[in-house]
Amino acid sequence: MFSFLKRVFKSKNKVAVQDFEQSAFENWASSFSNPETRRFIEEEGDGYKTQFNKGLELQLLRKNLYAWTVNPQFQYKNLILQGTIDFSKTNLSKRLANKLSQDAQAGSAAFGFLFRYVDESNHLSFLISNQGFFRLDAYFNGNQFPLIGWTKCPPPPRSLNKNKEAETKETKKSLGKIPLTILAYETKIAAIINGRLALMLDDDTVQSEGYIAFAGQNWTSEEVSQASLLNISLESRQMQVSAFASDLIENAYIPSDARIQLALSYAAVSRMVPALIEVKKALNQGISKCADYVFAARLLMSQKLYDEAENLLHKAEEHFPNKIEIIEEKAALLYLWGRYNELDNFLALHSEITKDSSRIASLKAHLFAMRFSYTEALNHYLHASRLAPEEREHLENASQMLDALQKPAEAQEMRFSILKDSFEKNDFQSFYSLLELIKSKDAKLLSKKHTTELLALEGLSLFYIATANTEHIDSERKTNKDTAKKTLQKYYKSIQKEK
Repeated sequence: MFSFLKRVFKSKNKVAVQDFEQSAFENWASSFSNPETRRFIEEEGDGYKTQFNKGLELQLLRKNLYAWTVNPQFQYKNLILQGTIDFSKTNLSKRLANKLSQDAQAGSAAFGFLFRYVDESNHLSFLISNQGFFRLDAYFNGNQFPLIGWTKCPPPPRSLNKNKEAETKETKKSLGKIPLTILAYETKIAAIINGRLALMLDDDTVQSEGYIAFAGQNWTSEEVSQASLLNISLESRQMQVSAFASDLIENAYIPSDARIQLALSYAAVSRMVPALIEVKKALNQGISKCADYVFAARLLMSQKLYDEAENLLHKAEEHFPNKIEIIEEKAALLYLWGRYNELDNFLALHSEITKDSSRIASLKAHLFAMRFSYTEALNHYLHASRLAPEEREHLENASQMLDALQKPAEAQEMRFSILKDSFEKNDFQSFYSLLELIKSKDAKLLSKKHTTELLALEGLSLFYIATANTEHIDSERKTNKDTAKKTLQKYYKSIQKEK
């Protein structure tokens, strides 16, 4: 799993002989200008390089690299770690931002700190991307545990300088420089970014003492990325760390919209309990955006907290009367709660507003299917598909209704249409799921034409996966070229037979 992690120590400078494996309770700071207080060392490793150049500069010299440089002096468990990271040499251009996929919106590279670093398999990692997102991960026994996914950093406070020209100079001077403070105290982890509290959580995954490190990660967009740690300070004296933690906990303030963002990031890595905690804190503070109400309601429904979701949606209806998004959530709630008769009345009441909603059309289809009215269900699934053709699940549901109506040939034809669409859009997760269904369900009904098409699609998909950079694809599907070749050969043989 960690073949992509590169850590090769080739030090240029030797550190004085001392027992640096011990724990230290100290206050240490450095701007890296004085060799006596730097502690970090210049080094060159496999694909990365560090040097002192107006700070500690970490260069990542190839794509898909995760590298770091460890401060070899002393270990810490509880600490306050502060530093300013300069991203000015790796700022994301608009040209590059337009090329990024939806999954890579965090940026092209990220830099930050490792702490409680025992080895590459056991540590905590806090990274900030050059697009202004942060994330926190725990590594334990070689396994990565995302504690929070990519989350937008809080903006820096507005300048108090009333002179616009001076304010512009201040802004330009600080552009790309992000001050970061990390608190690690027992199970409590907090992060202050741009002078604002961005994150506070509890996690006991890594509770050992360890070193600190300056780290960077480069993805596929740029060949070279670099950033500098301009300064660093570390406080590990127990009384000071404890006092800072107590004060931070007592006076913690994160705006409600930022809490919703945290909840979204928790939910993205399937940490539903912390997501729910943040949502409830945001609700107590008060939320005002329709999208926040929708997300909060969905999260509550996912945990089967239907009463709370209903109360929230009643409040949302007061703020956003006849808003289609709120109506859709209320309908989904009634369906999940099993209040089907009430749902019928609710949909009838809002029939005009919801006539162009694919979600409502699909819900109506679910109701008809549940009541064995397969023809009506089929019509509504097809209507949902016409309203939202990019949502293939409507056609998949429609094919099931054709099966229920004893129309296997039409169902098979529809599944083939979805299969081709999945292949064309490189959605291999859906492609293989449907491929297995067709092989098992429609095997006896497959015509020669469909058998040939199936071999061609499967062979081409295997070849694509074997040759393309497809980290997003299930590892079980990364078959080699030989398998693809054999499948394609079967296809060509079937073509010859048809001739």
